[in-house]
Amino acid sequence: MASVKPSVRQFSACFRCVRSDASFNGVSRRFLSSSAAARDELQTTPSSTSPPPPPSGAPAKGDAASKETPEYMQKWGKLDPNAVEEKRDERRLVRREGIQPIGSRRRRAVIARSAAANAEQLPFEQLPYQCFQEARKVLLADREEKLNEIKTQISRIKHLEAQDWAATGSQAKKETRLRSMQNHLNELIILADINDPAVKKKFEDGQGDMNKPIYRYLADQKWRKYKRLILQQRIEQFNIVPDLLPSLDPIADVDLAWGRSNIPIGEFVDSAMSENPPRLNVQTFERGQKLVTVVVVDADVPVPEKDSLTYRCHYIASNIPIAPDQTSIPLNMIQQQSRKADKSEVPTEEQKVALSWFPPWANKGAPYHRMAIFVLEQKDAQPLSIIDIRKKEKRDGFILRSFVDRMNLKPIGVTLFRTKWDENMEGVMKRNGLKSEINVEFKRKKIEPLPYKKRTERMRGNGNEASMAPRTVDSDANRFASSGHSPSPETIALALAIVKTTPIGVSSRDYVIQLRARLKRGQPAFTKIEQERYLDLVAYWQHRCDTAEQKCGELEKRVASLERSVHCLGQLSQDAPEDDREDSVALPSTSSKKKGPAAASKRPRRSKAQVAKPPTPEETLEEDLQLFETLGNHGMMVAQHCWTTQVLLRRNDLNTDAICGSVVSTASALSQIFPIIAANHDRLAIRTIHQPSLSHFGKDRSELSCLISACARTWTLIIVALDKLEEDSPGSRHSGMIIFECVKLFSCALDAIRLASRQAAWKKSGSSRSNSAPGSIQESVGARSIAHLLATFIGHLEKDSPIHHCLFEGIAYVLLERVGAQLYHCTFGHERGTTIEERIIPPPEPSDPHEIARKATDDAATRLEVKALVIILERVMGVAPLHSNEQPQFTKKGKSTLARTVSMKNVSTTRVKLSSLAQERLQRTLISCTFGHQDQDDFMDILTKPVNMGRPPAAPKVKDEDVFEWYQAQVWRLVGWEILEKDGEWVH
Repeated sequence: MASVKPSVRQFSACFRCVRSDASFNGVSRRFLSSSAAARDELQTTPSSTSPPPPPSGAPAKGDAASKETPEYMQKWGKLDPNAVEEKRDERRLVRREGIQPIGSRRRRAVIARSAAANAEQLPFEQLPYQCFQEARKVLLADREEKLNEIKTQISRIKHLEAQDWAATGSQAKKETRLRSMQNHLNELIILADINDPAVKKKFEDGQGDMNKPIYRYLADQKWRKYKRLILQQRIEQFNIVPDLLPSLDPIADVDLAWGRSNIPIGEFVDSAMSENPPRLNVQTFERGQKLVTVVVVDADVPVPEKDSLTYRCHYIASNIPIAPDQTSIPLNMIQQQSRKADKSEVPTEEQKVALSWFPPWANKGAPYHRMAIFVLEQKDAQPLSIIDIRKKEKRDGFILRSFVDRMNLKPIGVTLFRTKWDENMEGVMKRNGLKSEINVEFKRKKIEPLPYKKRTERMRGNGNEASMAPRTVDSDANRFASSGHSPSPETIALALAIVKTTPIGVSSRDYVIQLRARLKRGQPAFTKIEQERYLDLVAYWQHRCDTAEQKCGELEKRVASLERSVHCLGQLSQDAPEDDREDSVALPSTSSKKKGPAAASKRPRRSKAQVAKPPTPEETLEEDLQLFETLGNHGMMVAQHCWTTQVLLRRNDLNTDAICGSVVSTASALSQIFPIIAANHDRLAIRTIHQPSLSHFGKDRSELSCLISACARTWTLIIVALDKLEEDSPGSRHSGMIIFECVKLFSCALDAIRLASRQAAWKKSGSSRSNSAPGSIQESVGARSIAHLLATFIGHLEKDSPIHHCLFEGIAYVLLERVGAQLYHCTFGHERGTTIEERIIPPPEPSDPHEIARKATDDAATRLEVKALVIILERVMGVAPLHSNEQPQFTKKGKSTLARTVSMKNVSTTRVKLSSLAQERLQRTLISCTFGHQDQDDFMDILTKPVNMGRPPAAPKVKDEDVFEWYQAQVWRLVGWEILEKDGEWVH
């Protein structure tokens, strides 16, 4: 009565089990399929199963908790994780209580209705509904019948196995009967459990045991209905068959992934990602363990000499065990283990890689390459000899058909991705010894069309050929006599050209005869490269366009510099006394030896009276821009866009598009200044600026201090422009573009902190090795300077501005992401892996002296980096209540002094306490960034960043060996220790 194929509709409670009962409102209702006595009996029958206790992660709400909960959340009422049914209530439960609903929505619906009817909560199999129980009785009876048939079939198989083959006729007939009986037994096993509601529920919830036949059968049917159809379509679409194999019948589901990025079959993969081996997930639907071989083949390797394509093998690994419950094949880990085993002289089972991973690559201009990954089953699970494969197989010219036949392999699964030339391909080819292939570019061969012939000429030629009879030509006749037809314009042009170019003393007739004799020799021999050359107009005009844009950019820089010079001259002429104006403003020289532009770009000197006066803001701005110009191209870009932004903001009619573009360019150029500070902080800290009007901090007149002040002023200009754009057009895309660029700026600054820390650690390790004495560095001046600069940037944000709140939350997210990564390293001693195995199994300790020294240097750099990160984290947590708490409906007209401070000392913690919701939001973000959860919450949806500036105070004195413990204590102290006491589901 049961079918082998499961029904399309998932098994669920019947209509009467889900619909609301009328007895809830006090009115009794009877159904035609049940009697009143049977219903009363089911309802009054006691149940031995008690309702499940509430989860440990859902504490009871008291009066104190209700006071902390907002009023609009209290109106939601009581939310039971065992009984919520609607999606809205599920979201409210997660948002208010911080816990996830328990079980499936179908189970919670039944529990809620049972509780509303004051009925006992029963297990799923014992639900007190007559239609459900009657259906279960039929299914149980059918199952008992199938179990009896299974026992009978097993006894028949045993009897046939014990019987002599002579009684059946031959050994082949006996094996055929056994195979048929075994297939029927497998079918009965599936039929016995195919209609079980518990089995369907576990499979739908993803809790099925793949070691059992029923779950393997259901998974196989689900795969064949959708994913296998797409796989077959891609195999035919990309001609995998017959280009690589004559036939292919996939019986295993193969998924491809790099890290957390799942790659659909046939998708383009970036070359930077495919430089490392991927991870395969091979799900088989047959019982038992198998040994497989993984082969990666490039099917589109061009051969220009033969104008054809060939194959290249990029990876071969054999003797890899897989099973229905053992699906992961991490090729990177297998390759690392194989390299360690290769170093030992004795062969071990860890030697599985015959050809190591070679990154896929493609030449510029060539079509995409098909990278096919095959999973080949080894016959009878017998291991292959890796040494023999290495001797026989080569990368270039690899033929998969021959390899499969020679090794007696069976293809069971395949996946595919594509690669082509991209922006990262050049770096990949350099790192893998393919520098000679970088400049090779494929171009389409241009085929010249035949010359066009007019229709009248074609018809006239055909008519003459048909009407005229063949005639003999007299050899003495004039070869240049007229044929009776008028010459074409091309012929006339050729005749005029010959007459004009005829040398003196030679007749035109003799010159034409000489030309004909010359042309009879044929064209000169050209090489193959010269024959394939042609005029690439697209590349020519692209080069001209790039050159014009470059010159335009240089002219814009020049114009901005001249405008600044004119503005400075105007300010000096207004501020200087009348007697000194002739001396302060000099006329340009009329001498031809001096260049005009060079003379115009000089900055005029100030008089003694002007030096005694305090510098004006315009003068200090000009000095900051001149300081930026000394840093190279990036500094000149900052100076140009800063000046343009200031000029645009001073106008009465605001051009929002122009201001937005100028501010975005300013932030982008400013982000490149931080790596310069990190790489040259020692030189900048020693050099002193002798310009008295240049802004600096305290008595420190070093170039580093003045550069930090200039960066702070640039950031203030960005904030002012952002506020003006928000006032002019609230909620426009201009503000979002500026915030996004500020987020990238903050991220670049954090990268610069890491660079400065590594540079300091490497420098100290190099000096300690040369001096043969252990070195210990307490702090990095560059990292600490940038950290205090970022902390001061955060202080520029106002607590009453919604756009500043978005910017603050973006900064906090980027900071917590970096803090979480370092917290994971300090806690577990290694970087977070991409898979669970890599996270649990620590990396092996290095044995090479160079690796040991490199690891010690990396640890020292991490110690310096975490000290700088704590400085920024303290400022973020100090001002978090002003930006993360829910703001009141009214706002004060005055601006917060805390938000506008530019002090070099860290701002003390504000008196406003951080709300519980905001603190939990920060804690969830830290946990998600530390352990890499994929679940997105409300905090992750807001990505904005501010910037901080300030003079770095003295760093806390911490010993090097205690930095990791100190860093963990500081992070948990600032974010909150109570997160460690809560259940794991609270994070989700």
